[in-house]
Amino acid sequence: MSFLAFNKKYYVPNNATLVVAGDIDFATTKKMIQDYFGPIPRGANVVRSFPTETPITKKRAKAYDANIQIPAVIGCL
Repeated sequence: MSFLAFNKKYYVPNNATLVVAGDIDFATTKKMIQDYFGPIPRGANVVRSFPTETPITKKRAKAYDANIQIPAVIGCL
């Protein structure tokens, strides 16, 4: 998927989240949001496809040898 296709698909108003924080007047803030963002047309619905995994139904265990030798020279002064 190219950058432009990704942008066109996911950067649409109906896939956005707006956060308003602080000591606000609800009615005034709602009107401001409608004035600023209301005229922007809605984009196509974003269809999400999540990968499915088979559930783990039995215990899995792996054994390994922790005695790993690393060649090193250690000297004392």
